[in-house]
Amino acid sequence: MGVAHQWQPTSPEYQETMKYMAMHTPQRALNNLQCLIVQHLFELQKLNISQMAYKMRTHISKSLQMRCHTIQTAIKKYNDAASQLHPPCPPLEWSKVSHYSFLEEFNLLHETQQDIHDKMWARQAICETMQQWLHIQHAKEEIERCNVEVRRLHTFIVDEDWHFTCVLSSLEESPLYFTVQEFCKHRRLVNSQLLNRIFQISALPGFSGVASPGLRKGQVDLDVEGDGMDSILAGHEHQHEHDGDDETIEMIDDKGDDMQDIGTLVEYLLDLALTC
Repeated sequence: MGVAHQWQPTSPEYQETMKYMAMHTPQRALNNLQCLIVQHLFELQKLNISQMAYKMRTHISKSLQMRCHTIQTAIKKYNDAASQLHPPCPPLEWSKVSHYSFLEEFNLLHETQQDIHDKMWARQAICETMQQWLHIQHAKEEIERCNVEVRRLHTFIVDEDWHFTCVLSSLEESPLYFTVQEFCKHRRLVNSQLLNRIFQISALPGFSGVASPGLRKGQVDLDVEGDGMDSILAGHEHQHEHDGDDETIEMIDDKGDDMQDIGTLVEYLLDLALTC
């Protein structure tokens, strides 16, 4: 065959080949285990993502349970292969693997053929930096969303107060006037607390939204100002102490139960008045 030099047990090539043959089975078991562990970690991370539908969470949970059984089988195969090495590698326990939350904790992966710890995304410091950067980007998106929602709430409070004024004016001669007035008083009290928080948000350093209320689509400019809104805006000119706010909130809570039934009746009557 034209082989000039045959390998001997002392030859480096012979020893390297024997080492490869001895490590082949454990290495394949370890590569399979590595793949399952990485998939398991990514599924765990996906399970913690907000705004995920219930069916998707249930599907991921079932997949994780099935993957756990697969990982246990892979660990058993690896331990069987690792015990045949000389010297044998320490066995891997499922109780430890199941608590791993990041690749850096899985030190056994250093012995794989393709060490993923050399990857930039697998380093814990870089991964945490990326997560913080993503949190900052999402926080900026949340600020934009909050600016929209805060102004929308501000606009709704102004429109509702004007609507209360119009309804009370139309019910001056009605026996329902005092019931509706009590309901409007309670709602205006709640709106005053919300409006106080809106003013506090608009006074924050770096506030990037619009402090004034907007105009609802399809609505004309309001020429009539509600009496309740005047008191709310006047209350904004004076800074409220926290104790006063707490007392107001307690008063709202005490009246909330009594107003629930009345509110249902009043809303039904208001709907009838608007449709007539």
